[in-house]
Amino acid sequence: MNFWQLGQIMAIKQIRNEEEHQRAIARLEQIFDARNGSKEGEELEALASLILGYEDAQYPVDVHDRNAEGR
Repeated sequence: MNFWQLGQIMAIKQIRNEEEHQRAIARLEQIFDARNGSKEGEELEALASLILGYEDAQYPVDVHDRNAEGR
């Protein structure tokens, strides 16, 4: 398990599977309106980056195929 609740702030670690991905998204939704520069704002930025990295690796989009469809 890579996410542990520490009070209101989560320890941030690599997302390794779909369960962790879903937990990260749920946490991101909880803190979505966090102020920039606050602890939760920093957590939000880190989670967003980790989620994007996981999604890019797990659900790649072939840009060349998408462009060919539009022709």
